[in-house]
Amino acid sequence: MSSIEHYLPNIAAMHHSNQFSVIMSSSEKFVLRRLAKFIFDSFEIRKHVE
Repeated sequence: MSSIEHYLPNIAAMHHSNQFSVIMSSSEKFVLRRLAKFIFDSFEIRKHVE
């Protein structure tokens, strides 16, 4: 989370549902790339679980 705090300064103090909304509505390329990597990695982990 700390790497995106530069682009979304109050993110750590937010409730997780608000964090989700802020991250999903962000237009910052860095934040979107981090989100995309997280989703990709999550799918890769899930692919090996089933």
